[in-house]
Amino acid sequence: METQCRGPIDVSKVAGFATGNADPDDLRRAVVASPGYTRATEAEQAALLKIVLHVGTAVG
Repeated sequence: METQCRGPIDVSKVAGFATGNADPDDLRRAVVASPGYTRATEAEQAALLKIVLHVGTAVG
């Protein structure tokens, strides 16, 4: 996933992401460590986490 002009957010290596069964804490750690996340504004960061958690977990 690419944020608009901010860089990559790579969660593809988080176990269970592709099937929607990833651990939410693992996804949060992967997102926060991504360069695209650190360059995003606070509002964009919140939206990115919400989207990734929705797609990657059964809970999201």
